[in-house]
Amino acid sequence: MQNEQNQTQPIQPQVPVQPAPEPVQVPIGPKRSLPKWPLIIAGVILLATLLTGGFVLSKNVKPSLKPTASRTIVATPTPDPTATWKTFKYNLYTIQAPNDWTRGYNDLPDNAQVANYDTSKNFDLDSARTKGKEVLKIEIFDTGRTIDIQTYRKTINQETIPPVQLTITDTTVDNQPAFIAHDRLSYYTYVKSPYTNTIFQIAFYFDFLKDTQLRDKILSTFKFTTQTSPEVTINSFYKSYFACRNRAPQLTKDNCPFSGYKILSPDLITKLNIPGFADPVLCAQNPPNTITVAPAIINGNTAKTTVHTTYSSSGDNPINVTLVKQNGSWIITDIICTKP
Repeated sequence: MQNEQNQTQPIQPQVPVQPAPEPVQVPIGPKRSLPKWPLIIAGVILLATLLTGGFVLSKNVKPSLKPTASRTIVATPTPDPTATWKTFKYNLYTIQAPNDWTRGYNDLPDNAQVANYDTSKNFDLDSARTKGKEVLKIEIFDTGRTIDIQTYRKTINQETIPPVQLTITDTTVDNQPAFIAHDRLSYYTYVKSPYTNTIFQIAFYFDFLKDTQLRDKILSTFKFTTQTSPEVTINSFYKSYFACRNRAPQLTKDNCPFSGYKILSPDLITKLNIPGFADPVLCAQNPPNTITVAPAIINGNTAKTTVHTTYSSSGDNPINVTLVKQNGSWIITDIICTKP
């Protein structure tokens, strides 16, 4: 049985093992180095690109600002030199000047004269100047002119005797239109009062030609005063009207117009404009020699008094005047002539 199994399995022939072939070695020549100029060009291009991109990026990107603390600057106010000056009070206005100034010997309730020297003495101007002292004086009075301030400005050169050519500059005084006319000696300021309707002259003499800064400071303190008493109101009205009539003896509405007086009530202005034979304020055809005002009798907001006008030929001509207090000021509401 064993022989049968041996007969059925064929005998495999033995194949001799061949040795593995050796790898073929390819001969390698000497190494070649790559050219360097393409690398240099590529590096330059890369560097230029980086620089250009950084510049554009730096322009587009806004730097962040750090918040800083706000600081408030408070301006130091300039001290007003006129705050401590002396105030000179008159019936129709007030004005200030340095504390060493005094009233002059011609100073009156309606006409101011103030100076930095004693005007009652024979003052040696040249001697004072050599000692370094300025010689300064101011005089103020009511001209009695009722014309428009700009009209007066055009004719001021003909007012002087003899006529001279004045240098004229526009300005304001107490919020009223005014002008300054000056020659080689003095400055004259003209301003119209809103209460008396007349033009006032404020004259600056002597060394004000050199010290214009002080002149302007003093002029800035000038103020027209509201009429705080019946007597002052009547005095200011009659004085200015009397001065106007002396300049214009022929009474017309254009010469001495009533409409410009704020101290007259509208109804009284209408009454005074009614044509008549005599002057409705003076109760006569001609201006009187003198005008005096009696003390007023006050009853609440109403006051009554008598204005005495005297003439050399006919004596006293009394005029009854009534006033009413409005907003702290006295207004003339009626004028009645006692003689036909």
